[in-house]
Amino acid sequence: MKNMKKRLTGLFVTLVMLMTMLMAVPVSASLADFSEEEKLAIRQSAESYLSSVFVMDDTQLEGLKEYGNFYEIMGNALLDSREELGDFVELEVVNQKDVDNKGAEPQYSTIDETEENIYVTLMAKFTNYDAEVIMSFDETASTPVNFVMNTQYSLGEKMAQAGVNTITGILIVFIILLFLAFLISLFKYVNPAARKKKAAPAPAAAPAPKKAAPAPVVETVDVASNDEEIIAVIAAAIAAAEADGTATGDSYVVRSIKRVGNTRSWKRA
Repeated sequence: MKNMKKRLTGLFVTLVMLMTMLMAVPVSASLADFSEEEKLAIRQSAESYLSSVFVMDDTQLEGLKEYGNFYEIMGNALLDSREELGDFVELEVVNQKDVDNKGAEPQYSTIDETEENIYVTLMAKFTNYDAEVIMSFDETASTPVNFVMNTQYSLGEKMAQAGVNTITGILIVFIILLFLAFLISLFKYVNPAARKKKAAPAPAAAPAPKKAAPAPVVETVDVASNDEEIIAVIAAAIAAAEADGTATGDSYVVRSIKRVGNTRSWKRA
């Protein structure tokens, strides 16, 4: 019962502080319209509010998240970074040089704006790391809208983390390339019948048909006219021999016949 009462009291005090901070800030259209005193009031209210939130335990932060929106964002950011950052120690002075050289009042935060939001930035020291904390408001600085914590690592830790990220990226690229090469090697097992058919050599082209030898030209002879000429020549030779008186019908004998000239003419004779 005491623990529950303590948690509720802490949440109530935190919310009251936030409401007091917002009520102390006049509604304005731009940060340029705020006086230096009003800007200082915004920063100091944010510093006091966050200092009280940083010392909340996990149970109180879980209860703060139930209010939703900004409170849920802030509660999640603090819970997620608590193990890494450690316990809250103090807020760091952002104008330490001015304090040392000119004796100025220490400031723990800065205030800036964009077209849509006003930002209060401060540095918080924890047992393990320091953290940059950014609390943003709407353009009138009347409603908190976002909360961000950035852990401040040393240069050596940043370089080591960058090296780890680089090696991890290279390994991922090589693993993906090896996986793609493995997939490509499996393509030969996809539909091997089609691959064999595609790889079969094309049949040799049929040899061109040889041109037929030209048919011999047969000289046509007018048989009727040749026969008549041959008969006339033979008749004239026989008549001349008989008229000579040196040859009779019994004086010559046909021993042989040799083809001379046109064979057909001899046969016809």
